[in-house]
Amino acid sequence: MASSNSEAPVLDTYQAVVSAYGDFLTVAIHTILHERNIYPQTSFIKAKKYNFPVRQNRHPKVCKWIQDAVAAVTAEMLKRLLPTNPPSEVLTPFASSDPTSQPPPSSGPPPQQPKDVPRFRPPPTSNLPEQFRATLARLIPSMSRLLPLPDECSFTLAIELRDEAGVAPPFGGGKGHSESPWIAAEPELQSERSTGVDGEEVLSEEVFEGRRRKGTALGGVRTTPVRSLEAGAFAMEMWVEEGKGKMQARVEDDEDGKGSDGERAEG
Repeated sequence: MASSNSEAPVLDTYQAVVSAYGDFLTVAIHTILHERNIYPQTSFIKAKKYNFPVRQNRHPKVCKWIQDAVAAVTAEMLKRLLPTNPPSEVLTPFASSDPTSQPPPSSGPPPQQPKDVPRFRPPPTSNLPEQFRATLARLIPSMSRLLPLPDECSFTLAIELRDEAGVAPPFGGGKGHSESPWIAAEPELQSERSTGVDGEEVLSEEVFEGRRRKGTALGGVRTTPVRSLEAGAFAMEMWVEEGKGKMQARVEDDEDGKGSDGERAEG
């Protein structure tokens, strides 16, 4: 991750844009893990990226997970399956300690790879490192204003796919997709699809419960804009959002604590 004087990338192809995004995403994930205390502070080392001081987790398994997750994200971006507008299907990385475990099979054919990667005609170079540096400088203080996370909190990475007919999620089942790292996200993180099913359906209790919970954790109680940046062909918006699920868990914990205090007082 370390770099003392990052050269401005030449964003002359779509692949170069995706590579620049994947590079920044890696730095952002390490930064978030450090600032939100997902792992002990002692597990991070000082590094420099975009001529900006950052923190990098030094645990080999954490680094490998982040590397694989970012690679999976950029792979989906290169397939041009990510949406320009919601609603869409939310996916999270598939991880299992069982080496024989596989993601659930997909219900459709694997997506077609684009024959030609679209080319851009931006300026020869861009000020992308400066833009990333400014974004990190805004991201860190933005996270410091968030409420503390629950104890033993974990993390994951989610992407959204286009809500279009013929676009199958990369769950495996086709040639080259047997080891897909993605699985469907929890119902709470799934947005409502724009397409529906005509007529009446007989739903099992499990399916009914999943649809009832669908999207309940989407939308933040509080959203903090971080930065909107554009450099050549690269355009990105970043914001920090505290979800409803976190707020609800905090309220429940407070209520449980009050109840416990009351019981001790009566005893």
